[in-house]
Amino acid sequence: MLTPSIGFKKEKILSQIGIGVLLALAMSLVLTVLPIMLGFKDMVGNTTYTQTYQFVYQFIYAILGVALAEELVFRGYIFHKLLAVKNSRWFAIIISSLLFGLFHIFNGNIIQIFMTAFIGFLYCVFREKIKGCTLLSLIIAHGVYDAMIVLWVSIL
Repeated sequence: MLTPSIGFKKEKILSQIGIGVLLALAMSLVLTVLPIMLGFKDMVGNTTYTQTYQFVYQFIYAILGVALAEELVFRGYIFHKLLAVKNSRWFAIIISSLLFGLFHIFNGNIIQIFMTAFIGFLYCVFREKIKGCTLLSLIIAHGVYDAMIVLWVSIL
C-alpha cells in the first residue's frame, strides 16, 4: 500500500506534478543540453529513434516503468528505512543515492554510475528542500528527465 510515510501526499496533486516537470526541465537543460552543446553528446547518450510514436512510448515507459519503480524503491522505501535505522537525513540521502548509482552498474559505464548517484542525491535534496516536492514530484521529474534525454540526443 502506498502511504504518506514514504513520501506521497494527497494535497495539491497538480502542484506536485508541476514541480516534477519543472525539475525535469531544469535538469535536462543543465545535465543534457549543456553537455551536448559543449561537445559531450557521446557521454550523454545515443538513440536511433526517429518516429513520434517511439518518443511517446519512451515517455510512457520512462514514467510508468523506470521512474515509478526506481523512485518507489530508492527515494521511497530505502530512503525511509535508512532514515528509521540511523535517524539522520544526510545518512539516508547519501546511502540511498550511492545505492541508486550502484544499481546502474550493469549499464557498463562508470560515468553513468557516478552521474546516477549524483542525480539520486539531487532528487533527495529536492524533496527535502523544495516545498511541495513529494515522491510523486520525483517520479514525474525522473520520468520526464529520462525521456527528455532521448529527445535532446536525437534532435541536437
